[in-house]
Amino acid sequence: MSECSTRNVSKSNSSNKLKEKDSNNSSRSKIQKRDPVKHKNNSLTNVYVNTQSSLKSQIEKCEKLLKQEDEIIVHGLGSAVPIAINLALQLNTLHSNTLTLDVNTSTVKLVDDIEPTSEDGDYQTQVRNNSSVHIRIKHNVPITG
Repeated sequence: MSECSTRNVSKSNSSNKLKEKDSNNSSRSKIQKRDPVKHKNNSLTNVYVNTQSSLKSQIEKCEKLLKQEDEIIVHGLGSAVPIAINLALQLNTLHSNTLTLDVNTSTVKLVDDIEPTSEDGDYQTQVRNNSSVHIRIKHNVPITG
């Protein structure tokens, strides 16, 4: 795959973003970002944070889960990593530092579809890396009730 320089950026109405690219003065193509694959263990105790999430609503959601469960896992990807970290720290502060935070970072491979805008172009995919954080939040003492 050849390297491309970004020419225009536009957002679609869906959750995916489109970017128009120009590759060495050849025909233009659109990059369709696929949604990341969620964890196989997608139970109710997993909270996925994104940049559009309201911190207040995420705190309320986590508080509700922490009243019912011994632990929850907060996930953040890319630019949502600092938001996920802030959420975990805010929860710990609300619980008077009685929560255990176990933080793991990783790199996630994301796949983009490159769609040609002309009929003679070829469909391609590209793989890119993105940072992620997974924060396991546990009660230091078992919950009662």
